[in-house]
Amino acid sequence: NDAAVVFTSGTTGVNKGVLLSHHNLCSDIQASLLLAGVDERDDILAVLPPHHAFQLVTGLLTPYYCGMCIHFGRGLKYLKKDLAECKPSILVLVPVIVRSLEKQIRNTIHREGKDKKVYRAIKLSDCLRRIRIDVRKHLFSEIQAAMGGRLRCIICGGAALEDEVVKQMISMGLPVMTGYGITECSPVVSCNQLRSYKVGTVGRATPYGEVKVIDHELAVRGDIVSRGYYNLPEETANSFR
Repeated sequence: NDAAVVFTSGTTGVNKGVLLSHHNLCSDIQASLLLAGVDERDDILAVLPPHHAFQLVTGLLTPYYCGMCIHFGRGLKYLKKDLAECKPSILVLVPVIVRSLEKQIRNTIHREGKDKKVYRAIKLSDCLRRIRIDVRKHLFSEIQAAMGGRLRCIICGGAALEDEVVKQMISMGLPVMTGYGITECSPVVSCNQLRSYKVGTVGRATPYGEVKVIDHELAVRGDIVSRGYYNLPEETANSFR
């Protein structure tokens, strides 16, 4: 049975209502848990709107399923205050917000005249991490405190995020786990993992589906794939085989 009709953002043409079943959503919840490595010890701050499939599954249903504490943000205008108050360990964001956070951090560093100090610390930290010594928590404690002090990863999807932004955030102890998804796949298809992160990729594919490149397009099949579009048989026939 269908559980929800979630409208696409238009990446595959005009906006369409995607039919997602209970089985689709439950499969993607399980996939999200395995890929992201979250559990009931985490706290999450809900920032994105709940009608967005990415937020619905990864930012609400998955945390609810595993018993996470969910804090509801008051909007982007209050994000800094919400981070300080809620102290989340997980954030689910889209690239435009991650870029904004990274820019705010850079601006603060420049305004306080700490450019050289911070970028020397980044070089030192990156070198030490190559031999598996992680001192980011000590070197960048002020930056991490501004994000609540407990943030262990930012799960980012919805569009591509520049590698330089990802590297900068990781270097300061704010790991950004980029992934790939699409509403028609409930939506999570793949995600990077903290233990096996590779910048420039979208990580490991879901264990609840099969992912292949066919004719220069990414093709997905399995339990996470929708049965089609609401009241659009021709569009369904064109996109689903």
